[in-house]
Amino acid sequence: MKKINKKSVKKLKKDNKYKKVVTSKKKLQTILDSSINGIMSFDAIVNSNEIVDFLITYSNAKACEILSYSPEEIIGQRLSIILPGNFIALNSLNGKTLFEVYKEVVKTGKPKVFEFYFAYGHLEEWFRVKVVKYNNGFTVAFSIITKEKELEEQSSLALKGVLLEAITHQWRQPLAEINSILFKAHYLIKNDNSNDILCNELNKIEQLTEFLSNTLEDFQRTVFDNAQTEFFSLNMIVENMIFLLMNSLKEKEVQIINNLENNIMLNSYAKHLKHVLFAIFQNSLEAFEEVTQNEKFIMISSKYEKNFLIISIRDNAGGIDDKNILRIFEKKFTTKKTGTGIGLFISNLIVSKLLKGSIKVQNIKFGVQVDIAIKVKEL
Repeated sequence: MKKINKKSVKKLKKDNKYKKVVTSKKKLQTILDSSINGIMSFDAIVNSNEIVDFLITYSNAKACEILSYSPEEIIGQRLSIILPGNFIALNSLNGKTLFEVYKEVVKTGKPKVFEFYFAYGHLEEWFRVKVVKYNNGFTVAFSIITKEKELEEQSSLALKGVLLEAITHQWRQPLAEINSILFKAHYLIKNDNSNDILCNELNKIEQLTEFLSNTLEDFQRTVFDNAQTEFFSLNMIVENMIFLLMNSLKEKEVQIINNLENNIMLNSYAKHLKHVLFAIFQNSLEAFEEVTQNEKFIMISSKYEKNFLIISIRDNAGGIDDKNILRIFEKKFTTKKTGTGIGLFISNLIVSKLLKGSIKVQNIKFGVQVDIAIKVKEL
């Protein structure tokens, strides 16, 4: 029987182990090179216990493509030589440099995910980056998101345009109310010396103009600022809104039936909810212009379902054509001759995005019912 050579067996095992390592590295390299993100690794260069630079130890195919370098040209090179723009303060990082961010990750061990705009050399792009500490340096995965940012900006501008249109829509009814009140005030001055009635009408003008002034500010806050929640009474908001619409309600002979539960207190966005309710009431009032029945009403009621408050508004203004009811939340879709199609579109936007709820419209007997479900926060 042939004697086993222990040295040969040991060498064979060592060779097999080496082959497995090489094969694993090749597989890993293939996986990393197939990534749609750029991936790079760096080792810290330390001088007097302070990180002064980073050494590039790895770069996948996508990273090389973005940076316009081959692996041989950048691996083993300093970050300051290959990408000196990393040492320039960036406005998109609040005046910090990328080098400072990388050092912070290495020192604290806490990963960072952030976006920044980088304009240096041939690069002029928005990037999304994830940085993770690795050994004495870090690994970074990054992708170009310039097109995504452009779409966001376009969407933002579109939303601002929609909200400006909504202002026009929201202003129309109060202006009609003001004209009606001024006509009545002129008549009273000419034919009657009843100061109490006149003062009441002028008080309505004051409140309507205040509402118009606040509308612009409220919509600007929705678009440009972080809207803040507040504690408020839903009943008071509805009563104030009815007061603002009183002249139109009387002229169109529409009765308001207020079936809200008593003392509904909310922690939400009061002014934005008020604009939604105002737009819905306004739509109902406009719909009554095309009907002739004697008894006209708009009813508002409420109920709680789990973590939502459901505010229901119904009228008997004839309803909406079934072929149109699925489209009423579309921008600029309207069934009215003088409508803009903005009211329900912007209302749906506010309810879904800001109030974290939903709005549903359905035909009922002789009219329409709008159900607004808004997330209820604990007081």
